[in-house]
Amino acid sequence: TKYGWGFDNYLKEVNTGEGLKMPRWIRPYFKYVLPLLIFIILVRGLM
Repeated sequence: TKYGWGFDNYLKEVNTGEGLKMPRWIRPYFKYVLPLLIFIILVRGLM
């Protein structure tokens, strides 16, 4: 991509070696759910 390696290359890097593997379904979580949770926590903290 224009601004980094892209998620596929990130997954390849993370899943090399031993230990826990990151599943492919986590991408929508990182893209939509996590930013929403951070936003909600931020807004609630400022109130």
